[in-house]
Amino acid sequence: MIRVVIVDDEPLVLNLLKKRLKDRGDIDIIGEFTDSEEALEKIPGLEPDIAFLDVEMPEMDGIELASKLQRRNIDMDIVFVTAYEQYAVEAFKLNALHYILKPVDDTGVTEVLRRMSKKSKPQGNERYKNSRIQLFGDVVILNQSGEKVNWVTAKAKELFVLLLIHQKKGVNKWHIIEHLWPDSDSEKAHQNLYTTVFRLKRSLKEAGMEVDIENNDGHYRIILRNTNCDWCQFQSFVVRKPEFNDKTVKEYEKIISLYTADLLESCGWIWSFEYQENCRIQYKGLVESLVQYYKKINDCVAADRLHKSLERILRED
Repeated sequence: MIRVVIVDDEPLVLNLLKKRLKDRGDIDIIGEFTDSEEALEKIPGLEPDIAFLDVEMPEMDGIELASKLQRRNIDMDIVFVTAYEQYAVEAFKLNALHYILKPVDDTGVTEVLRRMSKKSKPQGNERYKNSRIQLFGDVVILNQSGEKVNWVTAKAKELFVLLLIHQKKGVNKWHIIEHLWPDSDSEKAHQNLYTTVFRLKRSLKEAGMEVDIENNDGHYRIILRNTNCDWCQFQSFVVRKPEFNDKTVKEYEKIISLYTADLLESCGWIWSFEYQENCRIQYKGLVESLVQYYKKINDCVAADRLHKSLERILRED
């Protein structure tokens, strides 16, 4: 699957391009933005293969956005979407993969994919050395081939996340039962647990995930190998929280960009609300610290960008 982000300030145009891309079975749209500032903040953490950027946008146009993304050394191709051929020169100055004219049609999308294929950009296991887990927003797993792992049941999904949240110390079976099957009697709850663990392990194995689930006398623990997790990266950084300098500022920016939505936002599990709120507080702390740093070095543009990002997240509460 080719991981794609779209940036266009006109929702109708964005939705048309999204429809054209979705008609192709080999494309996974992982992000869409109508605001270029938000796109600049969030795209680095999404790690797309290709970004479709509208050229004519207010405040920061597609050319400027592409230039800033390239300065962050993001490994992705860029395709400009424009109503005017005159921007072709600027596009190729930035080594864009291609530019396509509005209104976007199937021919334009096909040409983009042809050019990607011609470049022979590594795909599958060569492209993704690690599987990836997303917990911010909805729960999404991509295996080492970049393919989305489907959940066998809703409880398997919930169990996986509960084990992942407690991966360091593990979690007792009674704690799992209390959260997942609180209304079942003991015998039924244990049967549900054993069946769900079995199904989860089988589906992850079939998907090529390097994941083990250990059971030591009723104490369950998940072990991940060659796997990247956005929440795990976020938590590791919060614990470490390095001093500010030119190098660590980039780390702060990258970690903050992982927070595309609240932790497990679309799940609605009662037990997860505590972790969601804690993560939200941590995110707010990181952003506010970085804002103060930018103000200290008189980078008001960066400080304002982060402040707007924080306000946007808080508004969505």
